[in-house]
Amino acid sequence: MRTLALAGMILFAQYAEAKEAAILFSSMSDATYDDPIDRNAVWRGTAMTYQSIRNLGITSENVIILYNDAKPDYTDISIPLRAEISSKTISEGKDSELEKVFREQTKDLTDQDTIILCTSTHGGDNGILYPSYGRQIPAKKMGELLSTTKARAVVFYLACYSGSMLQSSSAPNTVQVSCANHTLAWIDRNYSSSADFFRAFSTPSADRDHNGKVSIEEAAAYAHKNWGKYMDGFLEKYLLTTYVWPKNFFGYNDKEEVVEKIDCDPQIKRGQLIPLEWTLEKKP
Repeated sequence: MRTLALAGMILFAQYAEAKEAAILFSSMSDATYDDPIDRNAVWRGTAMTYQSIRNLGITSENVIILYNDAKPDYTDISIPLRAEISSKTISEGKDSELEKVFREQTKDLTDQDTIILCTSTHGGDNGILYPSYGRQIPAKKMGELLSTTKARAVVFYLACYSGSMLQSSSAPNTVQVSCANHTLAWIDRNYSSSADFFRAFSTPSADRDHNGKVSIEEAAAYAHKNWGKYMDGFLEKYLLTTYVWPKNFFGYNDKEEVVEKIDCDPQIKRGQLIPLEWTLEKKP
């Protein structure tokens, strides 16, 4: 009996010592857009994603924000957890800083621990992330970085054509999630697919099979469902009738063509060392 009790105490101690951390890397300038729903959009999206991650029980001390936009309004009173967010923003969102911070944050983590990484950048249908500031980040480089940690990782790419990252980036201990496949993505001050994805893990209704936990796939489905509601209920009509578009329509000929190309439908690539049943779970 004493042996069994001791073994149970050891297992409990191992579970209790499991660590969780998160890095939010946001380098997507929205200062060139003139429409009201674009104002402070990336900063608000970063804040909403931060809140969703904090709702999982990850402490503020274990979340780092690398943020760089041209003109964020840090006084925006609509920002959730505004004072806490501002204090957690430590440096500009450059890819060299991302690599440095990721290595520092994960160097002592074990295979019992979890690291979350959320990137908000521009993207192309070529497996490359394009931060507004700093060098581009090819998928192969990202896979190499993710493979430096022993911890299990969940990475969410918020970028246009981010599904192309999944084709070229490989990390055995990582679940990679793109906010879109080979389409344009979307973020505005009212909507963030990364916030919806991470919010799902603390939302009971996202548990579609009612097994008591929200799987990675269920979180992706929850985010896509919310996107459909937002697009059908407001955004599509607004974009076609009221929205102040950038002059070049993102390289397309007209706004109708752009709207047809927008779809936030998260795609998943699970590393071979990640069990199908593993997921992010809200701490009690």
